[in-house]
Amino acid sequence: MANFFTDNEDLQYYVTKGLDWAPIIESVERGDTSVFADNDEALQFYREVLETVGRFTAEEVATRAADIDRQGCHVENGEVIEGEAFRTVFKKLDRLGLHGLPTPRELGGLNAPALVYLIAAEVALGDAGF
Repeated sequence: MANFFTDNEDLQYYVTKGLDWAPIIESVERGDTSVFADNDEALQFYREVLETVGRFTAEEVATRAADIDRQGCHVENGEVIEGEAFRTVFKKLDRLGLHGLPTPRELGGLNAPALVYLIAAEVALGDAGF
């Protein structure tokens, strides 16, 4: 099964070897050990999120990219109307809860570092417009 994260050697390098995660995680968690026991556990969670995004992109976004582009969107009475393919994928994306990836937990988010959000955005390029 394809995965836009695990199949990307460059991203794998940065996540596993190219970044010093300790200060990144500590700046986000600020010593709070109520969610993750240690930095390794936090990093494992971030990897799982990125693997989920990679799988979702391969299975849902990339497979509908042509339809999303073909259907496009338009403005009607001042409101943007998306095509059916876009709406379908967006609803599924919403169910994953990834919109709040870098949002603090106390505001209902996952409290992930902005860097994880940016890597997820790179992984999601199965359709750059989506």
